Amino acid sequence: MDYKQLTLQLSSLTRFFIMFISSLELLLFLFAYNYFHNWINNSQNALSNITKQLEYEIEDYRYYASQLYYIANDGEDETKSDTPLPIKLRPDIFWINN
Repeated sequence: MDYKQLTLQLSSLTRFFIMFISSLELLLFLFAYNYFHNWINNSQNALSNITKQLEYEIEDYRYYASQLYYIANDGEDETKSDTPLPIKLRPDIFWINN
């Protein structure tokens, strides 16, 4: 049996190493891009959650401020009557002041 020995030429070995190094550089670039993209998405999600919570708090404050303004301006009429009057805490929640 004849065994064929592979002959490695210098040009094929050099091409192999150049392809290997270029693929490593490509993988490093893709890894860095993916990491940066995920970091940006996480930052955007965090900011979005903060703004939604802040918007809810501001809306809640505005509602309670308007209710307090309404009670403060109509408070004189409520003290004269003996019947309990409901105070609107939310659109569907009432507090009966007796």
